[in-house]
Amino acid sequence: MTPLSDGLPFLFVRYMRLFWGFAGARILVIVGLTLVMTYAEGIGIAFFFPLFETNAQAATSGPGATIKSVLDALHVPNTAAGVLPIIVAMFLAKGILQYVTFRTQFSLLRHVTRKMRRRALSAVSHADYQHVANASAGFYTNLVINEVNRAAAGFSYYVRSLSPLLSASTLFLMVSFLDWRLSFVCVVMGAVMIALTRVTGFMIRRQSLVVSRESSSLTSLLIQMLHAFKYLRSTAAYDRYEDRVWRTSDRVLDADFKASIANALLVSLAQPVMVAFLGAILYYRAVVQEQELASLFIVLLYFFRVMNEVFALQSSWQTFCGYLGSLETLRESTEATELAAEQHGSERFEKLDDAVVFDHVDFTYKTGRPVLENINLRIPAHTTVAFVGGSGAGKTTLVDLATGTLRATGGKVLLDGHDIATLDLTTLRGRIGYVPQDAVLFDDTVAANISLWSDSYTQEQLRDAAQRARCLEFIERMPNGFDTQIGDRGVKLSGGQRQRLAIARELLRSPEILVLDEATSALDSESEVAIQQSIEQLKGQMTILIIAHRLSTIRGADRVYVLADGKIVEDGGFDELAAKPGGVFRRMCELQDVAH
Repeated sequence: MTPLSDGLPFLFVRYMRLFWGFAGARILVIVGLTLVMTYAEGIGIAFFFPLFETNAQAATSGPGATIKSVLDALHVPNTAAGVLPIIVAMFLAKGILQYVTFRTQFSLLRHVTRKMRRRALSAVSHADYQHVANASAGFYTNLVINEVNRAAAGFSYYVRSLSPLLSASTLFLMVSFLDWRLSFVCVVMGAVMIALTRVTGFMIRRQSLVVSRESSSLTSLLIQMLHAFKYLRSTAAYDRYEDRVWRTSDRVLDADFKASIANALLVSLAQPVMVAFLGAILYYRAVVQEQELASLFIVLLYFFRVMNEVFALQSSWQTFCGYLGSLETLRESTEATELAAEQHGSERFEKLDDAVVFDHVDFTYKTGRPVLENINLRIPAHTTVAFVGGSGAGKTTLVDLATGTLRATGGKVLLDGHDIATLDLTTLRGRIGYVPQDAVLFDDTVAANISLWSDSYTQEQLRDAAQRARCLEFIERMPNGFDTQIGDRGVKLSGGQRQRLAIARELLRSPEILVLDEATSALDSESEVAIQQSIEQLKGQMTILIIAHRLSTIRGADRVYVLADGKIVEDGGFDELAAKPGGVFRRMCELQDVAH
């Protein structure tokens, strides 16, 4: 995390490097436009001198003499008729350049926002499963949406600070050319403003980090609240949970309030400081030096423009500091997630012809908790195998190793003799079907949920998959059939209907390996029997891996593996294991009253 005490120059350079990675040389375009725009304004102001000075004054010394020499070189008469068109042209050019600069800034902001969001989302999409699973859904939701939006806003204010910085610097050089004493006053006043900005900026950056951290927590709490809405309402726990949300929300608001107060303090001091310096200049020039007000007016106009740009810089920079927490959160989280990118091999996977083999496989989570130990088994292609055991026995972890979701920490997982670590996991997963215990459905139509938005399937193929999953009948009873919207996570469907729709999706894909992770647990008895019949029809066509607690669903398995404490303690056919005296599987059958 960036030290809170870092000064303005350090932060400016640091974030220029960061933003350059997103915006590239486009930032230089804005710099160039700003410089030209500022020069146009400065020249326009300078040409006011001939209008306020007498010809004698202009001809002898001072800024008027310089402008007169320029007019003579251009063969322009030193009169209002000659000078006013130049002034109008300069300010017209400034207006056009300002419009072009704004358009460029808006276009660049859109470009940077897109790149930030794509980079963050791509990092999550390609990250190792364990890395993503260890963070809350709210964290990544907040990262990709809220933090990107706030970081992009920070970029916008950073770019906005470039314009007054360049303008103030350019106008300062012009002031120095006209009157070095006035430039010295500008330097002193700028130093005072930087000192004030440093103090309040520290406060704003500190609160910005709090806002970023608590916003992530708030997003996570809201997502969990909506997912558990029915339970919280049904158990009268909603008020207690809502109180947690309010407390987190209040911490966000409090941090925002403190940052706003710090910013208000600086804004409130800015104008009095400028007036104090301006008054001092007026007194010294008009009273002590008895300078003519005509020349003094132009000099003060430059001074006012320099100070105006300094205040604009201060305002933009202070606002930018308010987004530093999100910038740092986005940068650090994205980089950490990119470092946790899933490792792919280069060999393509087309089909499973021989077997899936576990060769002395161990697995330990990154937290140090061992899950599987010395697993040795061979799953012939196109067979149906089931994994059973108590919760935490390692069933799901074992199947995750077979699909490449997790990587073995010891030993090898081989598909047709190829180490899974050498395979291109994208091609492998393209040939895997997966039906989890909680059906994964999207807020879209029935057809979109079965096809997953692919245009490569015909309507007949959709109907066939639905028929095999025993869900065609209830789909056709819906108001719009396959075009019916099913709501967020399929909320408009019953539990059994959601699961059958998920199964239809995988059957449509005709995978080489089909994983059923408690896929029938949410079904009624009639639907369960229908699905079991569908699975029986698939036997021999693909390799089917079943994770089950309900033993009645695995009678048709070619082989059953019983796991306990991360080890395979029994394996064999269903009837063989169910009849084994004193066996673990037999005890499980007795507890569930499953006949053998």
